Amino acid sequence: MIKEATLRLYAEYTRTPQPVSWILSAWANVNQRGDFNQLHTHPGATWSGVYYVDHGESNPDAESTAIHLFDPNPARTNIFFPELSASNVLFKPEPGLMILFPSYVPHAVLPHRGDRPRISIAFNARREPFP
Repeated sequence: MIKEATLRLYAEYTRTPQPVSWILSAWANVNQRGDFNQLHTHPGATWSGVYYVDHGESNPDAESTAIHLFDPNPARTNIFFPELSASNVLFKPEPGLMILFPSYVPHAVLPHRGDRPRISIAFNARREPFP
């Protein structure tokens, strides 16, 4: 699923369906109440992403802890038309949701507030030859 989504996004983004080689790496995150991920990027990768297995909430109406994607160009906050720029995007985790984004996009997750562990699979896809 991760490889297929990456290939589809690459073909759409570059508009070149040429075959390329990919190196994929993935790891599981099991976040207990209070666990978080500091603001970071994934150098050495082309695309990064997360697949949510469980949002960690017993109450389906609870406000899950969102992943925050930040504008990689902080100078854009000083533009004359701020309504044309989205500098902060939030995604609420839902089981089965997969988010894929360029690896240079800074992102963070605030402390988990759920009553169960939030389980996700984070991953990187590196296009070869890199970059």
